[in-house]
Amino acid sequence: MAIQVGAVFAAHPELGDHRAVHPWLIGWLGDPHAPVWLVSENPSATQVDRIHSAVATPESQWAASRGDALLREALVEHGLKLGGELAAGGWRCYLTNVMKSEVFVKDWNGTRSQEQLRVAEAWAPVFGFELEVGNPKVLIALGGKAERALNHLCKKRLLPGLPPTIRIDHYSYVMHRPDNRRGLGPGHPVRQVEWKAALGAAAARI
Repeated sequence: MAIQVGAVFAAHPELGDHRAVHPWLIGWLGDPHAPVWLVSENPSATQVDRIHSAVATPESQWAASRGDALLREALVEHGLKLGGELAAGGWRCYLTNVMKSEVFVKDWNGTRSQEQLRVAEAWAPVFGFELEVGNPKVLIALGGKAERALNHLCKKRLLPGLPPTIRIDHYSYVMHRPDNRRGLGPGHPVRQVEWKAALGAAAARI
């Protein structure tokens, strides 16, 4: 897949090729032939910068924040990751991003929706390649923005088709943002339990 990623960066220099600084940041992790895929929107440059590149490996992805810790705990609890939360290998799922280029969330949130979707379109050949090779049985869209990007690419017929897709909250929302409606703060134990249950129920759909 490195060839496809390189082609996108070559065709779209405005995306900012991060590979010279963060060669380990590939935007996917796990077993692409696993039936369960978890799909985020794009890598967070803020979290990427927390990982020391000199010692980083592809396994360093999804392992920097409190949200990442919740994700890894849930994967182990539901048998989607074997050998421990931070152990190398043992993947019985596949983690990926619709877009492989890193963004600072604050800047990205300030970008017009149409421009965000154009970036998703630029990365559609790579994500489409992943789908064709991996043939997942269920996609778990992590958050509304990932779901929106997937729906947009399908509507534009830029993807070969999607398996059943289930949206759950992004783990970063659970751990870093308050639930003002219920008065529950970031990382509240109730929210963590609920999120793990939602992930397990979505994965069980296969």
